[in-house]
Amino acid sequence: VATMLDVTTQKQLQARLDEHRAELARVGRRALIAEIAASAADELSQPIAALQTYAQAALRGQRDGALDPDRLVAILGKIEHLSTQSGETLDRLRALISHPVTAQPIAVDAVLSACVDGFGTRIQHGGVRLTRHYADDLPPVRGDPMELEQALAQLLTNALDAMRKTPQDRRALFLTARRDEDDDSIVIEIEIEDTGPGVDEELVHRLFESWGRGGSGAVALGLTITQSIVESLSGRISYQEGTHGGALFRVELPAAKEVPA
Repeated sequence: VATMLDVTTQKQLQARLDEHRAELARVGRRALIAEIAASAADELSQPIAALQTYAQAALRGQRDGALDPDRLVAILGKIEHLSTQSGETLDRLRALISHPVTAQPIAVDAVLSACVDGFGTRIQHGGVRLTRHYADDLPPVRGDPMELEQALAQLLTNALDAMRKTPQDRRALFLTARRDEDDDSIVIEIEIEDTGPGVDEELVHRLFESWGRGGSGAVALGLTITQSIVESLSGRISYQEGTHGGALFRVELPAAKEVPA
């Protein structure tokens, strides 16, 4: 006994569906790049203006003969700091824009670990106590791992910047990843909380605009880009006051659905 099943139509429908998903990804990518460009223009304008101000101050002091060596060293140090941060921002933007989108299952704990490893030196030198709790039963999410890492890196950057003026013995960073099952759907929750000053109440409503919550003088991609990346992964990001007095950002991502063979 032999049974034959023509799956040509099914394969054609699947091919069209894959093509449609790819086109949606390209459209979303173009929108994200446009938003990145707009945000970068806004965020780089301030450090560039500051660089110009410091350079003009040094030139003016030198012409007037009122610039002592210590003052010159301080000004040059600020110029170096701002230029380094600006360069890092451009590098991250270039990597994010030029990186080809590769939607695939993402192990959330692996991306979090890789992201934290990238901040290891800064966390150590800043005397920040890091507490991590990743659930053992985390299912994967679907998307581009580099984009997710960039979004999480922005949240870590903001958290560390926010704790610059926090006494070193109180600097702490809390990372939590867990699953939340509701109505038979699985949502991955990623929480990043710091012990900084938190967010002023009047700024909360525009937190995800281009300038959002920046550390003092920090150059960053901006929470608006983080929000765009999270939404491109069919997720959402929210803010609330943390239990440790600082800011708590929650990223919720849907678990990847299993695709029938």
